[in-house]
Amino acid sequence: MTSEKRKHPRFQADFTMNIVTKAQGVKKCRGSITDISESGMTFNTDAELEEGQALYLKVDHPEIKAIRGEVRSIDDNVVGGMRRHGIQLHFVEYGSNARPEVIAARFQK
Repeated sequence: MTSEKRKHPRFQADFTMNIVTKAQGVKKCRGSITDISESGMTFNTDAELEEGQALYLKVDHPEIKAIRGEVRSIDDNVVGGMRRHGIQLHFVEYGSNARPEVIAARFQK
C-alpha cells in the first residue's frame, strides 16, 4: 500500500500547452496536461525531459496564461510515443479574473 504524498488534491484536466526549456536538445515542444492541483500537475509529451529540469509552459486555456515549474518525476512507460511527467509548480500566471480554487473546481469530475 502506498501513502499519498500530495498536499493538494489533483483534478483531471485535458488541455494542451507549449513547453519551453533552456536545456540542451529540447528548446520547444508540445504536451497535454492530464491533471493539475495547486502545487503540481502531470502532463504527457514526446520530448526527452530530465528530472530537475526547469520548464516554462504556455498553456492553451483561457484562465491560465503560463506556468513555471520543475520536472520532479518521469514515468518509464511510453504509450503512443508519449511519456508522463510529474511537475512541481513554482509559479502560475492566471487570467485577470481567475483564482486557483475556481479553476481546479472546474476540472473536478
